[in-house]
This record gives sequence, structure tokens and C-alpha cells, in this order.
Amino acid sequence: MKKCVLFGVLSALFLVSCTPNQKGAASSTEEFLKTSNESLKKIQHTTFLAEWVHANFLTEDTTRISSEFLARYTEAATKIAQKTKRFKGASEDEKRQLKQFL
Repeated sequence: MKKCVLFGVLSALFLVSCTPNQKGAASSTEEFLKTSNESLKKIQHTTFLAEWVHANFLTEDTTRISSEFLARYTEAATKIAQKTKRFKGASEDEKRQLKQFL
């Protein structure tokens, strides 16, 4: 029974992580902030789910899955941090929000 539950949870995590991002490149600072926050929230949620599964079902497979999701989150956060450098004429509020990605 535990294997069925574990397989179901891991399958759901995989399917959620594979959904493509429908939005194109952000043209304005406000749009960039919105899309960046949304994409990080989604990745962060699946990463936390993978971490929970790993913490409760400690196996080599869950360790590997957890590591993979953590790597994906780190990669996404790094890409967003690199993209923040291109916004030079942002307002003070937007600059404050951009700094959260650094």
C-alpha cells in the first residue's frame, strides 16, 4: 500500500513539474516580477512536496527525486536572478522587488 501511495505522489509531482510555461519573455518590469514570482511559487511548491516525500519515505529513489527538484529550483532561481540585471529604469518599488531575487 505504501508503494502505491508513494508512486501516486511521485507521479503527480512529475506531471506538475513538466507543465510548460505558457508565457513568453517579460517585456516590462512589472510583468517580469509577476511571471517570476508565479514560476518560482510553482517550482517551490513541487520542491517542497518532493522534500516531504523524501523525509517520510527515505529511500534512494526519493533522495534522487528530491535532489532533482532542488536542482531545478536552484537553476530557475539563478536564471531569474541573472535576468534582473537587465532592468535599469525600474521604479523604487520595482527595484526593491527585483532585489529579492538576488
